Amino acid sequence: MYPHLAHLAGGQVYPYVVPLLDGRPSVALPWVVFSLISSVSADVMGGQAESSVSVQIDVYAGTVTQARQIRQDAREAIMLLAP
Repeated sequence: MYPHLAHLAGGQVYPYVVPLLDGRPSVALPWVVFSLISSVSADVMGGQAESSVSVQIDVYAGTVTQARQIRQDAREAIMLLAP
């Protein structure tokens, strides 16, 4: 997932949690956090039949407009992963 999102928010893209310092974010806005929510696969006698993965992408920005733009950019970046 990271290679598809790495260009967002000036490269401030992190898995699961933003870097912290003394319990507070150690980076300036904006940033993106992505998390694997679920992963499901089904097998048949010949091997894997299908798989499904759900990912949550959270955008933190200084303005709603900036957050919406980054959100749209994130959606476009991962569209090629859709079946």
